[in-house]
Amino acid sequence: MVQPYFATTTNTIQIILLLLAIVSIEMVGQFYLQKHALFHKYLHNLLAGILLYGIVALLYFELLSKKIPMGVANGLWNSLANIAAPVIGFYFFNQVMNMRQIIGLIIVIGGTLLLL
Repeated sequence: MVQPYFATTTNTIQIILLLLAIVSIEMVGQFYLQKHALFHKYLHNLLAGILLYGIVALLYFELLSKKIPMGVANGLWNSLANIAAPVIGFYFFNQVMNMRQIIGLIIVIGGTLLLL
C-alpha cells in the first residue's frame, strides 16, 4: 500500500518548505524579469531571472521526488504563486488590482485549501 504524501510530519514539513522555497525563488525571478521588461537597462536582471527559474525547476523536481502527485504539487505551487505575484506587483511596481481580480484571488485561495 502506498503511503499518502502527507503521512509523516517530516515529509509534510519538507513539502511545505520546498513549496515555500519554490514560490519565493520564483517571485524573486519574476521581480528581476519585470524589472528588465520595464527598464531594459541592465542585462543582469534578465540573467538573474532566468537563473532563478532554473533553480525553481530543480526544486520542483525535488518536490516531485517526495511522491506528491504532480497535479497536487503543481496546483499548490501555482496557487501560491498566483497569490504572491499581485502582492509583489503592488509593493514594488505600483500595480493595482480591481475588485474582480481580488475576488478571483479569494477564489484561488479557496481552491488551494481544497487541494490539501
